[in-house]
Order: sequence, then structure tokens, then C-alpha cells
Amino acid sequence: SGISRVLEKTGVVFNDDRALKILAEGGCQVDNETQRVRIPEKVVRECLAKCPSHFPVQARDPENNWDLGNPDITYFVASCALNTVDLDTWRPRSPTRKEFYDFMKLLDALPNTHGLPSFPWYGFAKVPQAMCLVESAAAKIRMSSKVQLEGSVLGNDIWNIQMAKATGQDMLQLVNPAAPLTQSEDVVTKILLYAQEDMPYHFASGPVPGATGPATLAGTIISCSVEHISGMVLSQMVKPGSRVWSGNMCLVQNMRTGSPMFGQVGNFLLDVAFLQVWRKYQIPSWSIIPAWGDSKQIDYQSAYETAMSATVASLAGASMIWFQGGISQQLSLHPMKAVLDDDVAGMIGRFLQGVEVS
Repeated sequence: SGISRVLEKTGVVFNDDRALKILAEGGCQVDNETQRVRIPEKVVRECLAKCPSHFPVQARDPENNWDLGNPDITYFVASCALNTVDLDTWRPRSPTRKEFYDFMKLLDALPNTHGLPSFPWYGFAKVPQAMCLVESAAAKIRMSSKVQLEGSVLGNDIWNIQMAKATGQDMLQLVNPAAPLTQSEDVVTKILLYAQEDMPYHFASGPVPGATGPATLAGTIISCSVEHISGMVLSQMVKPGSRVWSGNMCLVQNMRTGSPMFGQVGNFLLDVAFLQVWRKYQIPSWSIIPAWGDSKQIDYQSAYETAMSATVASLAGASMIWFQGGISQQLSLHPMKAVLDDDVAGMIGRFLQGVEVS
């Protein structure tokens, strides 16, 4: 396939001597001068075969545990964004501590929200910038008994993992390869840490068609998948059977401004093809495209952009979908929309159950 050819012929840059040593010993062709690693198809197949096709994720309440990757189950988690919005003026602003904690309680209560996402607001008012994400994770752990996801920025994952372990749960961690075709020292450090702590983690990169990825949608999917697979090869060499999965963050760009576009049909196409690739690999995958639209208000446009993409992602076989609450371009989300979206998630779930014939 095109993915195998890029892995074997073009290769991926690993800016880390530890990774270069591990990959060379595992049968990859390593150029230490350029730090480029070419991975033979045989090695790729062997490593992907070690990735579990589904795996358990422990919540604080065992009744909320996941079987992630089970082909009969689609999980929904809330969106994430920088700010909340004022419902009278639609101007974004930072949430207060009370608003943040109340939102976590709401997400824990919504029946079709199966886990709490990374962040989901990036901290709250009057918290020092260096502590925003740690305080966010602490609030989620305190207020929710559901599965937790978390981002890993500026070393906050070190503290988040300890909080998760202290409360007897997993916390799905995030690894971000850099487009195009690069794994940084920070990525390798995270892989080694998560292997040591036995934490599940997902690879998520976002090559932009025509910018940091090939101009075609198919080429961008190849580039994104290569970035994830190269990381998974390293993960399985470090610890065979590591609980890893894959996430699509590819967004088409506005060709006049260069900005990413949300709620566009090009993103739906990227998402569906990506999810089908990973279903073929039998490795769990998630969709974040339904998390936001281009509208800055909770209106018809906001509804159709996010609800349509959530439906499409579910039909394409996503193991998990980011959805509830997101409004504008990863800039804002609101609890009111989370309540509305949770109804939509319930309808999608019922649709996926199909018609019983007995």
C-alpha cells in the first residue's frame, strides 16, 4: 500500500537517540546522521499485530469501564475548547471555577456522554497558566466517575498519571507526532513514560492538505497514518501489547487565508477514509471532526455541522467520537450545547443498534 511504501522508502524522522537505537535493534534502517528511519513492511506487520484490537479502560466507577475497540460499541465524549461563551453576546470568555466544576458534574450526569475529554476547557479563571491543565484534570477526577482522557503539554501528564493512579483508574494519554513525518524527542519521552506507567495512549496528528501534508485527501491520510504507525512500531518494541490507538485531527484549509476550516464536507471525507483504514488494521480509532463547527453561536449551522459529522463518523466505525458541547473552531464550547448534543448522540446510538428481526 501507499502507507507501507512511505514507511519503507521515505521513512520518518525521529529526533531522539533513544528511539534510533531501539528502532535499529528492531530491524529498521536507521540513518543516524539525518535521524531518518525507514521501516520495512515486515517490521510494520509484526508490530501492528502486537497492538490490541480492543482493550479495557478503567474508570473510577467500574460500571463506566470501556471496552475500547469493540466493533459493537461507539463511545461519545464531550468536545474541548479554549473558552466558554456568553449566551447573550456570544463573546468568548474564560469560565469561572464554579462554571468549570458544574460543567464536569453535568458531563458526568449526561447519559450518552461516556467519558470526559482532554481539558475540556483549558483551565479556568485565576489559575496560573502553568497549572491550568493540571487543575482541569483534578476537577474532572473529583467530579466524574467516567473514563478520563487528557492532553499532555509541558509535562502535565506526569502529575495527571499520578492522580489517576491514586484514584484507581486509567487516563487515556495523548501523543502528538509532528506533520510532516516527524517524531520529536517529546513524543519519544511520552511513549517511554506511558509504557513504564502502563497507561493507554492515542496518537493524533493533523497534517493539513496542501500545507503540512499532500494536497490530496488520500495523500494526507497516508501521511497521517504513517506518522501514527511509526510511533506504534516504537511503542510495541518498547512494550509489546501496549494499549495504543489512533486519532484523526486532519482539517482542510481555507485556500485564501490558510486557516483550518471546520464543519466542511472535505473534513468528513478525510475522517471516513481515515477511520476505514484503521478498521482494516483492527486498531481502535477516534474522530474529533464532530467536536466543532464554523458557527460562533448555538444555531442551525452549528447543529448540522457537528451532528452530520458525528453521524458520518459513527457509520464509518469510529471507536470513540468527540462531540458534545463544541461550538466554534476549538475556541468555544458551552454546557447548553452539550445537553442538546447528548440527545443527538443518543439518537445516533439507537440508529446504530439497527432493526431487530426475530
